[in-house]
Amino acid sequence: SNSVNRHLVIIIPTVLGVTLLGLMLLGAYLLLWYARHAAEQGSGRFSRLLGRLVVLRPGPGTTLAVTDIQDSTALWEALPADVMDVALHAHHALVRSLIVAHWGVESTTEGDCFICVFPSAAAAMAFALDLQQQLLTLDWPH
Repeated sequence: SNSVNRHLVIIIPTVLGVTLLGLMLLGAYLLLWYARHAAEQGSGRFSRLLGRLVVLRPGPGTTLAVTDIQDSTALWEALPADVMDVALHAHHALVRSLIVAHWGVESTTEGDCFICVFPSAAAAMAFALDLQQQLLTLDWPH
């Protein structure tokens, strides 16, 4: 009876530990399989998996957004270059942070122009509105 109890004290936690480990490995495998399967299906949506952006193929809702600083050439001519460099750096940092916040992807930039891709028109519009609001309150150089 004593030896049976000793064996049970060893066997039960071992079986439970191995079972738990197996379930965790199965869950990780299923999560990775789902990510790969979703990427192969290309539903036109974007999704985040384990903190990594997984970009799926374009779909009917995919929307491009183009930004440009109004009269930037005149600003470059009127303001010192170091002031414009600081302003452009602040602008670019804000745009890039908001692209990510609204599930977008930066496609390309040219000067102060950004071309971005969003999973839907609603996401692109939310990005544009958020950008306009935050540009008004950005700490611009003097």
